[in-house]
Amino acid sequence: MSKYLLALLLAGFTLFVSKAQEKSEGGEVETLLKQTNAILSIGLKDVGSIKDADQNSLAVAKAVVRDEQKGTQLNGCRLDYKTKKMPTVGKHVYLDEDEIEEVIEAIDFITDPNKIKSLSSVSYKSKSGIVLGVHISTAAKAYFIKIGEDEFKVTDTILGSLKQLLQQM
Repeated sequence: MSKYLLALLLAGFTLFVSKAQEKSEGGEVETLLKQTNAILSIGLKDVGSIKDADQNSLAVAKAVVRDEQKGTQLNGCRLDYKTKKMPTVGKHVYLDEDEIEEVIEAIDFITDPNKIKSLSSVSYKSKSGIVLGVHISTAAKAYFIKIGEDEFKVTDTILGSLKQLLQQM
């Protein structure tokens, strides 16, 4: 009986640790923004935005987040995606400074027809949680950006424009 109890306790502890790790997903900027009992200042400077044919927009801004009590500062960028149906309520994600180059490299890979021609799906997930990808069929390529649970359909042109904006960081 004690072996079964021990196995049950270990399974429960493993599940608890797994759930704790899931909740802590995010980059340093996202983690800093989730702090409680802290005085945080956020500075945003627009870099540019992109609109697709359906008037959905993706905006890029340089971000500086500062913990005023500790005197620490993190740099990165904020990506905002808004739809035509809900232009004032959108989804956003903060990327750490070191993630920006990784996202640029992921865009290069995802949009390179020579690298993805024999694949059926390619995706990249940053530590901050943004997912870029493409679903490939014989008829077409369906590019997407996923922020949280929301997936937005984009084109390779939109991803190329996003890359150019990120290179300005």
